[in-house]
Amino acid sequence: MDPDTAGNLGRFMAIMGDKLAENDHKLGWHSVTLIYHMRRMYQEVAELHGTLKNLKVDLNTSGHHPLNSTDAKLVARECADIANFAMFVADLTGGLAH
Repeated sequence: MDPDTAGNLGRFMAIMGDKLAENDHKLGWHSVTLIYHMRRMYQEVAELHGTLKNLKVDLNTSGHHPLNSTDAKLVARECADIANFAMFVADLTGGLAH
């Protein structure tokens, strides 16, 4: 893995961890159904889409779409929500077993 990718992965994992820590007061992901996690993941995708639309990001062009720091962090946190729900599904279906 190239250093840029490794750095991005590390930063994204840190955001995922921050989002999980914010929800430590909730029951663990093992206590709810797969369909719940799937529905929440779809909801989070819709939230991300709405956020990008509100920020006037052109979703039909390739390449970078630089945002100010605050907006970029908001988008990254929405993406981490999606990734966390995907991780829950992977875990509950055995995909993360040692």
